Amino acid sequence: MQKVISVSHAKSMDEEFAKNAPLKVLIDRAGFGVAQASIKILGSCYGKKVIIVAGPGNNGEDGKVAAYHLKKRGCKVTVLSLDQVSGFGEFDCDLVVDAAFGTGLKREYVSPSVQSKVPILAVDIPSGLDGETGNAYSHAVRADETLTFQAMKVGQLIGDGPSYAGKIRTYDIGLEIGESEYLLAEDRDTLRLFKPLDRDHHKWKSACLIIAGSRGMDGSAKLSCSAALRSGAGMVRHISPNGSPVDMGEVVSLPGEGNWSELAISESERCCVVGIGPGIGLDQETLRKALEVIDEVEVPVIVDADALAVVEKFPNALAILERRRELNRETVLTPHLGEFKKFIEENNALDIFNSLLHESERLSSTILLKGATTTVVDSKHYLDNPERFKRAVFVQSGTSRLATAGSGDVLFGLICGFLAHQFASPNPLTVIETVALSAQFHGYLSRLFDSEGLIASDLVTLIPGAFVSLMREFAGGYEDKREL
Repeated sequence: MQKVISVSHAKSMDEEFAKNAPLKVLIDRAGFGVAQASIKILGSCYGKKVIIVAGPGNNGEDGKVAAYHLKKRGCKVTVLSLDQVSGFGEFDCDLVVDAAFGTGLKREYVSPSVQSKVPILAVDIPSGLDGETGNAYSHAVRADETLTFQAMKVGQLIGDGPSYAGKIRTYDIGLEIGESEYLLAEDRDTLRLFKPLDRDHHKWKSACLIIAGSRGMDGSAKLSCSAALRSGAGMVRHISPNGSPVDMGEVVSLPGEGNWSELAISESERCCVVGIGPGIGLDQETLRKALEVIDEVEVPVIVDADALAVVEKFPNALAILERRRELNRETVLTPHLGEFKKFIEENNALDIFNSLLHESERLSSTILLKGATTTVVDSKHYLDNPERFKRAVFVQSGTSRLATAGSGDVLFGLICGFLAHQFASPNPLTVIETVALSAQFHGYLSRLFDSEGLIASDLVTLIPGAFVSLMREFAGGYEDKREL
């Protein structure tokens, strides 16, 4: 995984470096990197027109150093201060380098007018994009590429960040990052999900119970159960509240009529993971029983979709989640943005990332927030043991193909299956790692589908081949090492 840093972390790195060397050393390195990135975009240098907007701070100095190197290579470079930009008119050139402001800007910035065909390279972060929240101020620079220094910044990955930063390249200028609270998952990391099991492994050692579906919502249950089986659950037990059983020979589907919560609590005693939520419905009695299950089961619980409404609708849900954490019972909540906003106070709604960190601690849960950048946070574990746990992991592996009905049910099933598999292995990943890498794998599946028209069940079909594909790409090939 790649390290991701906050604005304050980046500032402290600069300050630590300045104790032993002039800051100009960093500026020279950064400016040279900007020049190299510019040349890659231009293809060739001689005679190409480059406009560099240089602000008053270190970002502007980076731009001026880049101008020096580009001129040496034959580019026609114009360096403009902020005062000169407004009177310059529309930029007509081969490349615009945005070196106006860096990560410290906390106010509106009006970007210059640039012809649509002209690429824009942002230095460290697009001017007008908040490096902490990912919120773009009015008229912020919308870059085609961003050259960021040493490590990606939180604001480039969340909120408006991906839309404004474009393609992000990381350039090493010799700073020591040290430990970081945040990580960005990569495809190669997902191989850690597939751990070898003991020779005497039994299906019950990685069994999970899935409570999903209801009348008319049977598809949620089938997608969830099939994804869990494909991703490592040795046994899947299923309960559909007031609904029909899953028509799959590999799934043990139990009757959901009557007091299904008591049945679920009893069944959980033989399982290592319980997942609840997709398609169960939002009627008060169903949600009351869902909260009863969350309260009573002793194994990790993944709460998704309809079951997330218990947090909003039942005042005692907070106390139940706190008690689960006190008893070392893991809870994972997996909302999309609309569901998550029902958890939070209105005045925090603009700063989604910090709200997410806060809610993870308040709700004593690992939270996976689905989106173009999926964010997984676990504030409580991190605060208790920062040497072992990370506070947040970002996932950007998915494509817009995942915006299809049932895709979230597949992700839910993957999390259930991979967690069950991890708990059966002698050296399991942490919960935040497993949840984040499940999301990374989910996105990877969408990229394996080589045409349009992806539907959720296609994702399940792709799971076995995805493991082989990952091994070939990152581990030098696939060899079946199971004993006969």
